[in-house]
Amino acid sequence: MRTPTPVRAAHCAGLLTLLALGACTATTPRPDAAASSDMFGAEAEQVFRRQNRVFDELIVQSQAAAGGNDPYAAAERRLSNVCRYINAAANAMQAGQSVPLKLKLEAMNSLKDCDNAARDVWQLLGHDRNEDPLSIEEY
Repeated sequence: MRTPTPVRAAHCAGLLTLLALGACTATTPRPDAAASSDMFGAEAEQVFRRQNRVFDELIVQSQAAAGGNDPYAAAERRLSNVCRYINAAANAMQAGQSVPLKLKLEAMNSLKDCDNAARDVWQLLGHDRNEDPLSIEEY
């Protein structure tokens, strides 16, 4: 079974820092650039938390449907694949490892696709696609 969501909250803070720093440049900072970086970091944290919440419920539903015909297996593989860079960056940070610039950029570039995949799976699980999974109480 997956690690409980509260344990992974530490990943979120690290991912926020990772992606906020990844958006920095070597040029003289502008106030609007700093604000943009903060907004991007907040978005990255939300996407990371959302896909983890959806994945948790997907695992529960998948176990409930255990048998020869698991309708959620393909959705689980797709969500894992689309969000792999975000998860790899968060896992590396949680382990205290340096995150390569290439991985940081891949994580930033995959945010929208990861968020869309999480919302697609959320809908597959019987929820309104536009409802934020983070607004639902833990099960």
